[in-house]
Amino acid sequence: MRIALISYECPPLTADGGIGTYVRQAAVLLQSRGHDVEVFAGCRTHGCSGDEDGLLVHRLQCTAPSKFRELVCPVFASRHALRSFDVVEGPEFRADASLVAEKHPDVALVVKLHTPTYLVQRLNAVQLGKLRRLRAYLGALRRRGKPFWVVDPANDVERQGIAHAHLVVSPSAALARIVEHDWMLRPGSIRTVPNPYVPAPELLMIAPGAPRRDPPVVLFVGRLELRKGILDLVHAAPHILKRYPHTVFRFVGRNFPTGGFDVREYILRRLSNWRAQVELVGPVVLDEMPKAYANADICVFPSVWENYPNVCLEAMAAARCIVASSAGGMREQLDDGRCGFLVEPRNPHQLADRIWNALGDPALRERLGRAARDYLQTTLGAETVGQQMESAYELAISYARKA
Repeated sequence: MRIALISYECPPLTADGGIGTYVRQAAVLLQSRGHDVEVFAGCRTHGCSGDEDGLLVHRLQCTAPSKFRELVCPVFASRHALRSFDVVEGPEFRADASLVAEKHPDVALVVKLHTPTYLVQRLNAVQLGKLRRLRAYLGALRRRGKPFWVVDPANDVERQGIAHAHLVVSPSAALARIVEHDWMLRPGSIRTVPNPYVPAPELLMIAPGAPRRDPPVVLFVGRLELRKGILDLVHAAPHILKRYPHTVFRFVGRNFPTGGFDVREYILRRLSNWRAQVELVGPVVLDEMPKAYANADICVFPSVWENYPNVCLEAMAAARCIVASSAGGMREQLDDGRCGFLVEPRNPHQLADRIWNALGDPALRERLGRAARDYLQTTLGAETVGQQMESAYELAISYARKA
């Protein structure tokens, strides 16, 4: 198949989040399976086309990501005219491929769900608290608008962006169910295909479980934003430190204030009595992440809700003991709790209990770490996921031909 992946995000020049990581992984996997793949992505400083570590990537200069879907159209059209694409894939986020699909109805369009903007906003709003939500609501009324967490499918560019899709794909069944309901789609219309993930060799070389160290390290990786469950971990930390007073809580990720709420400042204020036990590392480049996982005893991802996060896959590849939220796709990633601890979101006491258990039992950490790595390499392995991706593309192409 001749495949176009369209996404503003694509590392290293636009490595903004999980979408970019997915695009890179998907392109490499599909190309390794014999397909002709081209990536159309953004760049803040310049436009160019060329080889990027074995991939043909067309970079469009774009300082405003929301404009990318317009700018990509002529570049795609010129490549399509030279040799036709069979299928185009783009994220629902910002509807990056929607205008290309509108202008080229002959090409099958697959929309890959990551997490729609409305859902991100709603999840962040849940954590704001009643008073902050009230202030945001009143502010929206003054502007004659709606609060940022209100679902409005009729005016949602991402919802509108799937109008030309021949197939919508989600990496988790959990996300598929939510989007089908909120966007009023036919139940079962979204196909579930896990995200491809090819672990860095450095991650697979890490010994399972990590030996008990002094001090033990509890690692959080991800944006410092409300929907990631940061508040639960911050509230659980004092309970853990009473039992294991030397534990280090290490936060790796960019600060991401939401609704005027600064998560980094909150962490420092709430844990001021244990400042020596708190490390706010900030963002870390991808090549340095294996070291971050190797130096951790436990990885904690307590999100209010999560789709199919790469950080969980990275921790699984590193054979870490994982404590993760049961809400969303991490339940599926961790084989319904057989490869790591699952905790209810917004339950700091349960979160503290699971971290206590793991800190006090090195053998358990090693067993769960091995199970996580084994499950990643078998059930979630590149061969299995590659076949599922190809099947989805072939289905979309068949739908396009019937249209």
